[in-house]
Amino acid sequence: MSLGLEELDDFEQNVLTATWTFNALSSNAGGMVSGKAFNELYTLNMHPVAIEGDQKARLRAWIATLPATHSVTLIINGVEQSPRSINVTQDNMDDVSAYRPRLRLAHSTVALFNTQDEYVGQTLSIKEFNTYLNANYGGTTDGQSLAWNAGDSKWKPVDVISKATLQAEVAASTDFADFQSRIAAL
Repeated sequence: MSLGLEELDDFEQNVLTATWTFNALSSNAGGMVSGKAFNELYTLNMHPVAIEGDQKARLRAWIATLPATHSVTLIINGVEQSPRSINVTQDNMDDVSAYRPRLRLAHSTVALFNTQDEYVGQTLSIKEFNTYLNANYGGTTDGQSLAWNAGDSKWKPVDVISKATLQAEVAASTDFADFQSRIAAL
């Protein structure tokens, strides 16, 4: 596939997001499930593995940048909500007991939600976390190219083999079997 210059105006760099699906509080009594979140009146609880994969290290790095009291903007089913003030952050991402592993964002005196289980079945994303992800995403590096990932419907960096590397492997091959093993090792 080639992109003509006129098509590049529509090209958009891959934007990193992390999303979870809300489930009921009671569904987590035996332990939280990957890709899930639940809410109580004063807390938002998320599994460290989002739908897109393990976010534990990134979540911890993001938390380290936050002041004691901060604001988060939830995105529910793609719709940005009013910012919510958070003044307590608990990291239970390594615990595997009831309602864990989780990242718990809370406020001690102000309700974050109208009701427990308010958003069951809907998707959750946190605007500030996604901003952090993208600010710390370097895009492609040397030896990478962007390729369309049909499963995620996004352009993603992939490793590529340079023409010079391929030529060197072909030249160094003693026979077809050696060539096959050299290519498999790349």
